[in-house]
Amino acid sequence: MTGRRSVIRPRYALLGKSLLALLTFALSLVVGEVVVRTVVPQADTYADFRLPPDKFKPNLQRAFDAGDNLHGLNGPTQFSTNAAGLRSNHELVLPKPADEFRVITLGGSTTRCTYVDDDETWPALLEQSLRVPNRTVRVFNAGVDGERSFGHLSNLVDRFLHVEPDLVVVLAGINDLTQVLCEPDSGKTGGAGPSGKARITGSVAFKLLLTESHIGRLLINTGKRWSGDRYFTAEGWLLQDAVGEAYVASRRRRQQEPVSEIERIDLDPLLMERHLRLIARIGQAEGFRVALLTQPTLWHEGLTAEEDAALHMDSRCGTRYRPEVLGRELERFNAATLRVAAEEQAIAFDAAAEIAPILENFYDDVHFNAQGSRRLGTALGAFLTNELVEDRPDLSTSEHSTSEHSTSDLSASERSVPEVRVLAQDPSG
Repeated sequence: MTGRRSVIRPRYALLGKSLLALLTFALSLVVGEVVVRTVVPQADTYADFRLPPDKFKPNLQRAFDAGDNLHGLNGPTQFSTNAAGLRSNHELVLPKPADEFRVITLGGSTTRCTYVDDDETWPALLEQSLRVPNRTVRVFNAGVDGERSFGHLSNLVDRFLHVEPDLVVVLAGINDLTQVLCEPDSGKTGGAGPSGKARITGSVAFKLLLTESHIGRLLINTGKRWSGDRYFTAEGWLLQDAVGEAYVASRRRRQQEPVSEIERIDLDPLLMERHLRLIARIGQAEGFRVALLTQPTLWHEGLTAEEDAALHMDSRCGTRYRPEVLGRELERFNAATLRVAAEEQAIAFDAAAEIAPILENFYDDVHFNAQGSRRLGTALGAFLTNELVEDRPDLSTSEHSTSEHSTSDLSASERSVPEVRVLAQDPSG
């Protein structure tokens, strides 16, 4: 009996020590979590993988000076958003003033134009150059870095239908192409899932679980700082990189990768085509015009050494493709955009044909510098001015307005807007 007790007691003792160790560890984690949350709270660097993301940060003010690293950006530039989280010099007022012609631009980073000054983005220059008779043009830039056509569609439905747009301009192509490039089946089956987000891998799923705690976020963020990875931040990696260092690092990695001999990829733009078609049909149903733009790019055969050195987006998912190969694939997506516009009675503007594939217009593969943005904004404004007058011949008999057109010709009842309020996002997200 004594021998049996001597065997049982060590077992209970070992179990007790194990439970005590687990309890101590758990208590340490709790205390550590409280300390980190209080002293050094960490941003959730994987917030964009959660639903719903806060895409539009209100009242942002950022200063950039990336001219040394990004071609064609001269001097310090300003990035700011209004109370609704949109790049615009105006607040989004509801109800819409009677004399306002309201334009919403949807797209990814090539619409947002993060490194281009507020007054030099192509949506801002569209506002300056678009003329609509007896109306004051207001353009609200709703571009979101990395957003694909599903995001443009969901943003339109969830955020902008109720603000009564007169015109919605969509620039899509590059992000849909890179999605299909990395997930070939997504172009045919909608593999991005109902949320429109990329499939979450096991590694990302683990990090999502880990970043539920601030201790986990601290570990991941510290690792990213050591590795130089600046692509995941709470407000978008561009907003944290004031001088374009991430582009330099991306280009350096690209130069170290071998060039693929693949001549043809045959990517399918079907998913993008479906989303653009839905946007055009929503415009018809809701009574506003939709303009679809093709995606300009620097990708073409026979790049100069300086142009080639500016690239980094031709390296995707472990493969560095030749620029002319990706250029041909993007032509396929642009053709789908023009096809949708023709079949759905949307306005088609071939921006890829308008903006020459030269370094004077881009600071990398697809992103416009100040000059490229100016060319797109002014050309699009002139084109849409003619298109809108042709669409409504009765407007051609009136004087064209400027973007700051006077309202003195309106009656007192038309000038007054009852219960005006500014559309604003909750800064807390």
